[in-house]
Amino acid sequence: MTTAQTVIDMAGSLARIVSSPGAAVDATTSADMLKHLQGMLGRWSEDGVVEIPPPDALSDTLDESPGALDAISTNLAVRYGQAVGKTLDLWLLSQAKDDKAWLTGRKTLEVEVSLSADGMPSVGRGRYNINTDS
Repeated sequence: MTTAQTVIDMAGSLARIVSSPGAAVDATTSADMLKHLQGMLGRWSEDGVVEIPPPDALSDTLDESPGALDAISTNLAVRYGQAVGKTLDLWLLSQAKDDKAWLTGRKTLEVEVSLSADGMPSVGRGRYNINTDS
């Protein structure tokens, strides 16, 4: 299980908040980034993007797949980096956008159904969002 602090350290490295990759974010910055993580996950939970509660503490675990945790870290890096006026790499901005789309898309099923309203078989395709039931 990955803790909120681990996600924050990953985001800090991506946003170049820390001096070297893999270094830990200091306690003051970690507390500030935790507030951003809570806000982001709270909003995403309401929007059906993720189904994990925002952590209350840095030691709380985030029960998600490794890919989802990477996506959360990337988006936290952008959110926090912009909040503190960091110049962010274009690849990071692009990756965060792609990661958020991937997270959102995990909740959508491709559905193919055979229909025969008039006795003739036909096939229809569509998308179904399991969170919004639409």
